Amino acid sequence: MRSLALITLLSSYLFSGVVVSYERTNEDAQTMVSKVFSGLEGVSLSPAQNEAKALYELKSSTSPTMALCYSNTLDGIKKQGGAERLLEYMMITPLLKGELHVIVRAGDTRFKSINDLERHNVGMGLSGTALNLTAKSLFVDNDIGVSEFNYELEESMGRLMGGGLDAVVAIGQAPIGTLKRYEGKFKLLNVASVNNSRSATIPASSYGLSGDVMSIASDLLLIGKKDSIAQNNLTPLMSKLTRKLISNKSTNMESICSNNGQYPIPVASTLASNCTQYQNELVSSGKKEVVVTIDLLRVASRIEDIEIYMDALSANQMVGGLSNDSENAKLKQVLGYFQKHKESSPNSKLLIKSFVGSSQGDAYSNAQVVFKYLQKSGISRGDMVIKSFNQDSFCLNPQKPYCNFLNRKVIFEFID
Repeated sequence: MRSLALITLLSSYLFSGVVVSYERTNEDAQTMVSKVFSGLEGVSLSPAQNEAKALYELKSSTSPTMALCYSNTLDGIKKQGGAERLLEYMMITPLLKGELHVIVRAGDTRFKSINDLERHNVGMGLSGTALNLTAKSLFVDNDIGVSEFNYELEESMGRLMGGGLDAVVAIGQAPIGTLKRYEGKFKLLNVASVNNSRSATIPASSYGLSGDVMSIASDLLLIGKKDSIAQNNLTPLMSKLTRKLISNKSTNMESICSNNGQYPIPVASTLASNCTQYQNELVSSGKKEVVVTIDLLRVASRIEDIEIYMDALSANQMVGGLSNDSENAKLKQVLGYFQKHKESSPNSKLLIKSFVGSSQGDAYSNAQVVFKYLQKSGISRGDMVIKSFNQDSFCLNPQKPYCNFLNRKVIFEFID
């Protein structure tokens, strides 16, 4: 009993002084803060005016050690030359996988794509909020000039239905509660991925639509300052947060544990280890097959770190947090790294090294798939070299789960 009391006291001490900043007008953020942090001692919540303010506090103040933000915001910081600044932070866990919504009235035949919104009135959220920043980025990236109006989503939808607005932008996991109240009265416009934005799909069933809608991902994340996390020994708290989140019946474990290497920010090791441990516990209790048996959740800081797994790319087999979407995103990274390297080494070539197990298929054919993708993306044939290896290189025990998956992969390096 005395030992238990000591552990409880120690945990309270370790977690003391942790401040979490978030956008106070964001319903998703409010809901997730309540769900994840309720009942945890030593954690203080700091509602900020908007997401920009929350991130400013995280960067500039000694108090906040964690903050909630959308993945689109991090993507925007990276696109504006802030990739190095993002290395100061760490993603503790995704909180909610969501999508960007571009909404117009159901019977309005003027708008068939977002390009038709040129010079029209669009509700884009309150100034400085995550929604507002995301909406602005959307129209800038697509070179579409619109008239911006700043209302909360509920008021924007009312004005859309009344004819005061032509379109409304929203972000969140479908179905968004406010939009469900208008089901049958609106339609969603497809949004194509540009500037390496991650694609997403809004299922037709979410809002009773006639078909699925193509969009871009807009995920709510919990991030923290790496130095504060290390100095305050917050690994136990991060593990506790992840366990609490993936054990919650209202969350989807796959959405928390998959594709986390695709954000422009380092990923906490506690996320991968907790996902793996939790699923192995489910297996031991006979409840579920292991999905995450290998740690493939990583951030590539150089081209040699990128590994393309052919089962995920070609067959969309989801293992270790990977899928077709994750592998396509990696191929875009390869293109970016190569183009940047070419600026300083114009005669360099890209070496594509393809591996398969000795009885698992044709390594050269796998390399050709990657070769053709990169060629279509802008790398010339003469700038690429293929080497293929039919050997058991990465997994020598065929009885190990997903051994074949590990052996069928493609890696890269530069030849100068």
